[in-house]
Amino acid sequence: PGTVKDVELEDEDGTVVYGVEVQAKDGSKQDVKIDAQTGKIVKVESDDEEENGNEENDGEENDKQEQAALAKKAKLTEAESKKIALEKVPGTVKDVELEDEDGTVVYGVEVQAKDGSKQDVKIDAQTGKIVKVESDDEDKNENDKE
Repeated sequence: PGTVKDVELEDEDGTVVYGVEVQAKDGSKQDVKIDAQTGKIVKVESDDEEENGNEENDGEENDKQEQAALAKKAKLTEAESKKIALEKVPGTVKDVELEDEDGTVVYGVEVQAKDGSKQDVKIDAQTGKIVKVESDDEDKNENDKE
């Protein structure tokens, strides 16, 4: 949350992204990279000029930062999100991650359903409503030709 200072299209490792410079409410500058095709946040990096950290652990730090920022907006706990997901798709929870889905903070709950399929249940982290359920089978690639 803050004020957008600059937006530009960039090539991030072969992916076209919007680099959105945001002046956060705490005064820090954050560079938010958004995949220009999917709208998913690729990464968030601190854009403070005096900070020249080593880039090797940036990715991990950004993940932690992003998860922490998303967690602040979440009203549901991870446990509650698992319960909701399993009511919709009975099975075993394999992974839970906070995600930004088109500006909405959601829990992405990966469930190994009883029929063996993997389902990705997106749950609004504030309301507990199921936003969508997607099949998450790796072998069913979007580019597969039928």
